[in-house]
Amino acid sequence: GTESIDRYDTLIGTASLGSLVPVLRSQVHILDGEFDQALDILVLHMESARKQGMDRMACIMYADAAWCRVRVGDINGARLDAQSALSCLSDESQVEDMAMTHSRLAQIYEAIGETDDSKAHRTLAGNAWRAHMNRQAELLDLLIPAIGAPR
Repeated sequence: GTESIDRYDTLIGTASLGSLVPVLRSQVHILDGEFDQALDILVLHMESARKQGMDRMACIMYADAAWCRVRVGDINGARLDAQSALSCLSDESQVEDMAMTHSRLAQIYEAIGETDDSKAHRTLAGNAWRAHMNRQAELLDLLIPAIGAPR
């Protein structure tokens, strides 16, 4: 579980990003359905994570916090965090960050009964996931011949 995140962090040399491990730990808690713990971690570490160079992940962190708030019954807080997630997105955002954020926002709005917003984010997420897959395919088309691997 979460202990392996510490070992991985040391292995790949990101130990200097003190907030990375807690952010990853929060995601494990979300997967385990431990939304209170995940939210506590996100609230405690989000600003320091942004200051340590993880600002591009702010949209995902806010969306995850909003999802946790939905799951613990804080609908107003969820709406505020969802708006914060949206405000972090821009044309400069990486496509996979957009895909993950819009996917989570679709879940959030569905859970709170805002189906029009949910559908809109589901469409945006689908578009972003397709763009992400296309970029991966383009990269593979460049890399495979460069390393001489069979296709």
